[in-house]
Amino acid sequence: MVNLPFAALRALEAVVRLSSFSRAADELGVSQSAISQHVRLLEDWTGHRLLIRGGRETKPTVEGRDLALAVSDGFRQVASVTQRLRTKIRHGNTLTVSCLSGFGIN
Repeated sequence: MVNLPFAALRALEAVVRLSSFSRAADELGVSQSAISQHVRLLEDWTGHRLLIRGGRETKPTVEGRDLALAVSDGFRQVASVTQRLRTKIRHGNTLTVSCLSGFGIN
C-alpha cells in the first residue's frame, strides 16, 4: 500500500470545500503557510497541479476536484463507521452507575 500524505490530503479537501487557504487554515488550526506547504507537497507527490490560486478565491483543477471528492467521500465513510461503532458501545450490555463519591466509598 502506498504511504499516503494524509495531512496534505486533509488540507486539500478543506481548501477545495472552503475555496480558501485562509479558511482551511482556520478550520484545521494551522497557519495558511502550512496549508500552502501541504498542497504544494501533494502537487509534487501527484505530479499534477491541483489548485488554481486566486486573489480571493481558490478553485480546484479537475484533478484537484476529483482528489478532494475522493478524500471527502472517504472521510464520510470513516465518520459513518466510527459513529456506528460508538453507538454500538453505548447500547451494548453495559450498565453505568454513577453516585456521589462519599456514597461510593462506604
